[in-house]
Amino acid sequence: MILTASAKFEDTQAEEKIVTTYYPSEIDRDLAERIHIQGIDLFGYDIKLRSVPAHGIRGIVLDAAGNPVPKALVSIVRPATGTVAGIRGVFGSQPIETPLAEPAETAPDGTFKFPSVMRGNWMLRGVVTVQGLPARAGSAEVNVADAEVEGVTVRVAPALDIEIETDFGDSPPAPPPATIPALVVTMIPLDSPRLLSPPPGDLPPGEAPRFRGFAGKYLVVPASGLAGYYLAAALVGNHDVLGQVTDIAAGDTIKLVFRKDGGSVHGNVEQGAGALVVLMANEPGSNARLGYSGHRDASGAFTIADVPPGEYTAVAGKGFPDFGSADFATMLTSSGKRVRVEAGSTAQADLRLVVQ
Repeated sequence: MILTASAKFEDTQAEEKIVTTYYPSEIDRDLAERIHIQGIDLFGYDIKLRSVPAHGIRGIVLDAAGNPVPKALVSIVRPATGTVAGIRGVFGSQPIETPLAEPAETAPDGTFKFPSVMRGNWMLRGVVTVQGLPARAGSAEVNVADAEVEGVTVRVAPALDIEIETDFGDSPPAPPPATIPALVVTMIPLDSPRLLSPPPGDLPPGEAPRFRGFAGKYLVVPASGLAGYYLAAALVGNHDVLGQVTDIAAGDTIKLVFRKDGGSVHGNVEQGAGALVVLMANEPGSNARLGYSGHRDASGAFTIADVPPGEYTAVAGKGFPDFGSADFATMLTSSGKRVRVEAGSTAQADLRLVVQ
């Protein structure tokens, strides 16, 4: 657990401002000292609030045609850092963004202002909503150094519909399901608002499956799966971006490649009733983690089916830390069990429950 303390966001110009501070007295979340909760008594964990130099930011939000956009909501955050993770069968995790100030609404001429922002590299995100949902969005990076920053431009654009193609090789399902995007692929946005993809259901005749989102960076990972198949690749152009952070832009098409030669992992978790078992692909040094989960019963028995052949680390736990965190990486190293999955075969992996 990480403890934080902050003062109320200030709306006046200031050369010094009190900022969100992490235990014991860090302004960088990644440097915070983690604590282990024993009950609910947090006595003795004192946080010393920090104050830092600060300067204003002035800018404007424009649409794709260069026109000012009034009533857009502009937020300022620390750009996401660290590792992002996606686990088939459960929702993954994305790096935490830290807001630096209350969001600002653009004036009738499209302008906005943040009166007091600490020095550093930040991301400005503009969002225009319709009936409470993001309709247009965009972002811009800004560096605050020794003086007020002026003339920042944030351009917002409508959401994209990215067409999804499928390749089942010589073993297609009959008939091909019309809900493939919702079933087998998740696009985790890293620098734009999250949008709901088109709901599952039969597509109108002649309409291709699609993903809806804003241009930007995404982690492309398997979702809940398609029985008897595994997602072997997700191609944007000639590049396989499955399990990787990639840029998605207007005009891109994602080709999903499926295979039927997957293996499975079966085993038991000692005293593991209700435990979650995850099978993580080994990608040392990557900024993304890819994993798989599967069925488990009340006795602690589990099966993870349709797994791509390869080397994995299996771990079972309750109340897992963030899958992208350093704590989870430590858990994999200290308590994980190496498993090799062969095509068309079942691997055995009996695990001990990791208690956090």
